[in-house]
Amino acid sequence: MFSFLSHKEFRFLLPILPVALIICIVVILLINIPLSVYMGLIHQSGTTDATLHLSNTVNNDSKVLFLMPCHSAPYYSYIHRNISMKFLSCEPNFNNAVNYTDEADVFFFY
Repeated sequence: MFSFLSHKEFRFLLPILPVALIICIVVILLINIPLSVYMGLIHQSGTTDATLHLSNTVNNDSKVLFLMPCHSAPYYSYIHRNISMKFLSCEPNFNNAVNYTDEADVFFFY
């Protein structure tokens, strides 16, 4: 609104500037703190929840195959047992093979 006026008096706005900055900071904190808690603790926590469930249910003879995108599960850092675990591989084409697709792409395509 003030940009359309030919004569602008910013001296009338300067006294409310500190109050407006405090209100902006409070609004930013009120939005970002709950959003940070949600994104850090709840959003996309399924892989860690599944791995924690596995750590409580597996025994030393168990074998686990993660059918998820490669390296998305926390693996041994949550299991804490010496069991056989494997996930879908997604290594690059080191041998320059023609029409190369990795194991994860094959699984998720079919």
